[in-house]
Amino acid sequence: MTARAAWCRECSQRPAANVVAMPGDFDLVKERVDIVQLISESVPLKKAGRGYVGLCPFHLEKTPSFHVDAERRTYKCFGCLPPDALIKTADGPRPIQDIKPGELVYAGDGRLHEVVVTHEHAFTGSLVKLICAPFKVPLLLTPDHKIPILRPKSRRAEEIEAVRIRPQNYLIYPPVDRHAGSISWDALSAWLRPKGKRPKPLPLQVETVVFAEWLGWYLAEGSVSNDRSVRFSLSSDEFAVAQRLAELTDGLFEEKLKMSREGSRIELWFCHALLARWLKHYCGDGSHNKRLPDFVWGWQSREQWELLRALVQGDGSISRGGYVAQYGFVAKPSWELTLASARLIDDVRDLVIANGVIPTVREYHHQDGRRAWTVGVKGDPRQGWSGGEHRPTDLVCVRVRKVERVEYDGPVFNLTVADQHTYLTMSGTVCNCGEGGDVFTWLEKQRGLSPSEALKELADRAGVELTRRAPEERKFEDRLLQANDAAAFYFRQALRGTPRGKTVAEYLGKRGITPESIDAFGIGYAPDERGSLLAYLKKKGFSEDEGVAAGLIFKNENGLWDRFRDRLMVPIRDRRGRAIAFGGRAMRADQQGKYVNSAQTALFNKSATLYGLDKASAAIRKEGTAVIVEGYFDTIACHQSGFTNVVASMGTALTEDQYRVLNDMKIERAIVAFDGDAAGQRSAESRGRELLSALSRFGSDAGGGSLGTRTGLALFVTVLPEGLDPDDVARKEPEVFRQLLADAKPLLEFLIDRVRAASRLDQSEGRLRFLQRTAALIAEEPDPVRREVYLSEVAGSAGVDPAFLRERLPAAGKGTQRTARTPAEPVKAASEGPTPKQTPSRERYVIALLIRYPEEIARADLAPTDLVDPLLRALYEQLQAGKRPDSDLPAQQAALAAALGANAPELDEQTDPGQVIEIAARNLRVENLRRRLGDAREQLARAEGDVGGLDGEIARMVEDLDQLMKRRERRTVLHSSELLREEDR
Repeated sequence: MTARAAWCRECSQRPAANVVAMPGDFDLVKERVDIVQLISESVPLKKAGRGYVGLCPFHLEKTPSFHVDAERRTYKCFGCLPPDALIKTADGPRPIQDIKPGELVYAGDGRLHEVVVTHEHAFTGSLVKLICAPFKVPLLLTPDHKIPILRPKSRRAEEIEAVRIRPQNYLIYPPVDRHAGSISWDALSAWLRPKGKRPKPLPLQVETVVFAEWLGWYLAEGSVSNDRSVRFSLSSDEFAVAQRLAELTDGLFEEKLKMSREGSRIELWFCHALLARWLKHYCGDGSHNKRLPDFVWGWQSREQWELLRALVQGDGSISRGGYVAQYGFVAKPSWELTLASARLIDDVRDLVIANGVIPTVREYHHQDGRRAWTVGVKGDPRQGWSGGEHRPTDLVCVRVRKVERVEYDGPVFNLTVADQHTYLTMSGTVCNCGEGGDVFTWLEKQRGLSPSEALKELADRAGVELTRRAPEERKFEDRLLQANDAAAFYFRQALRGTPRGKTVAEYLGKRGITPESIDAFGIGYAPDERGSLLAYLKKKGFSEDEGVAAGLIFKNENGLWDRFRDRLMVPIRDRRGRAIAFGGRAMRADQQGKYVNSAQTALFNKSATLYGLDKASAAIRKEGTAVIVEGYFDTIACHQSGFTNVVASMGTALTEDQYRVLNDMKIERAIVAFDGDAAGQRSAESRGRELLSALSRFGSDAGGGSLGTRTGLALFVTVLPEGLDPDDVARKEPEVFRQLLADAKPLLEFLIDRVRAASRLDQSEGRLRFLQRTAALIAEEPDPVRREVYLSEVAGSAGVDPAFLRERLPAAGKGTQRTARTPAEPVKAASEGPTPKQTPSRERYVIALLIRYPEEIARADLAPTDLVDPLLRALYEQLQAGKRPDSDLPAQQAALAAALGANAPELDEQTDPGQVIEIAARNLRVENLRRRLGDAREQLARAEGDVGGLDGEIARMVEDLDQLMKRRERRTVLHSSELLREEDR
């Protein structure tokens, strides 16, 4: 499936978009929209050859690198590297400017790929210089050049621009797939002279371990002279080495080394024309071009170790470690190898990594301009070296230690690599191209639109009617939008032009809302009149049905009413800035519901809408981070204080559908900011568990676990100081709010910390419950790197072996897996953990509520016998006895409580949880009475002769049921529809 076809399918599956798109729609819209005109509305463009150029809007630059191709209808910004940046190729590291199309380079998958196109353009500005470890070769890039990184805390793989990289981020160096050839002693025809004496033949075979040591000495100290002889040059104190070389040469090639002293050097040589030419062919010609032969990659670890040991002894230094009296510390053993050949250094690095040891790499510049390279290992490499067989290798995390800016004026270069979007440098993986796309991706990246929204806007611009979209449906949607616009104008005028509206405006001023914010967010006032808005809408040409359909008018058996009366009105807009609904805040203490939103309409789905996203999209895209708060005024206050990437979930937490909206924006992370009260704390933990399951599903759908693959938006959590909300902190203490956001914890870390705080780790039973609850959380994590990090941390807290916990992790995950759903599908209660599948869902609902709100246990008018499931009955008895579900329960019941609590509904601030529990418990009793009554009647129908007291029992049950029904009707008049929807989940 093509990317565009996948995008088409994505658009067609989003009910909120209200559009069904076919592949032909994209092609027609793309053909009719002038990409040059579209982009020039935001970026000044100049004609350059067959295309246009301008300053890239995605990063700061002084020299244009942004290209628009009018013929192909695409745009591209080339992030690049300066000259002499070394790229890992099939022939070793080579300067990027020397690489040509058709050559092979290593990509981020560790394999060779063909270079398709090379790019070069002028650049004037600041380059980003990354200094990393353990590969300490500076990497310079233009600010917009993208790099795959791992985040320091989350270890989540993602691609970001170089300008956004910070110290403690990690570059990625993959395990390199080296071609392992076989050793051949056959002489090539080019090595033989057509005339003259036939040279000595090459050996038919050699002992590999002995030859590996000899080859190591040759790579360190050897050379080929006059294409006829092999020479070794040693220092005067290396006589023992000379003797060893003489023994090896005699045993391998039956040649006697000749020796002479020349000043402070010992020179060794022997004549062997074919061997000299063989060495030049397989090992390179000259000290700057030496390399490891391909057959070395097929050797056993012991043979590779012998080669490396001789190479280090010949051209390196070895420290045995020990106490250093001058500095007063114990130094670790280490070795370091210094060479003039970048290719040989690169080969040695990969050889060491392939055997399970992570080396350091450095680059040195001599005064005469020559480069030298070192590769070293701290500690004894033999302890980590593979024993007999190569160990499975994994990627190397290259930590960014320092980020600098370097002024530069000159050419920069880039590559386009076949089948991959990356290539390897001496420091790690970089992407092979910068920002690019077409008219659709332009709107997505510049304005934060989803694919379906971008398609709809461009279709409107091009005058294209999208396939399968009924004209009357589109016209109906336009009418609802127009009705909302008319209502927004009406509310604004009422705020400015009525006495009560002016009082409301004074209230806004006292809350710190400025006149500029009132205008920017379109805040208004709904008068306390039954039908004033309805009359205004009729005057503007809208019918009663359109007012009802837009959610502005309420209709019942008593007639038509304005839905909002005597309320402070806040328009709710989609990402395109269109008013799709309203939120109203009560202005009197006796009004029912402090906040009331529009009902769900064809335009508005509360669970999939984020308030303020139209204002925040640009900042969210720029910063790569979205901050989610609860209410409208939290959002407005944050924007006033400069936090323009803040949106509101319009409830107590982020929903899964809202998560999808943010995930579609392709940003780095979202921070959910919870109030510091008890409700905020409970919401953070309970909703966090649900969102963790959503992240797991996203990771599975995206191929979670593949490093470098996007597995969904990373969620972070911060809890504000006790008694404060974002409105207070952002306005009064913006620096505190900024620090809280900077210190936000990854979702999984936050949840584990909460479990740890509620666990008694000083007791065996407490550690057991801690492991059970955290294992279920860790099993939801799709990224193997993060999963391993948290697993080790949890195992350490509980004092158990990580391997023991790792073996039991899959089992923990089975209890938390849930079926993926579409955004419009309601969440259904899942039977998790020990709860039997046949347990009535109403029982699970009641117990889940009591676990979420254990302080309301007295409101549950239930006897333990009202619960059919014995596990739920035992859990209810523990709660009745005053036990806390998060700390006081036995291990099995704690696991059951955790599973049920994760699925408990989150009630908003206006809903009394005790009343919800009271009604739910009564509904359960009604259900049980009806079941028992039905069983009794069946028994009575089957009975013959004396039926004992069965008829009297039936009469008592009918009376009890009648009383319960009357009490339920009295208590649920105001809340029945909402509670039944919650309970049906």
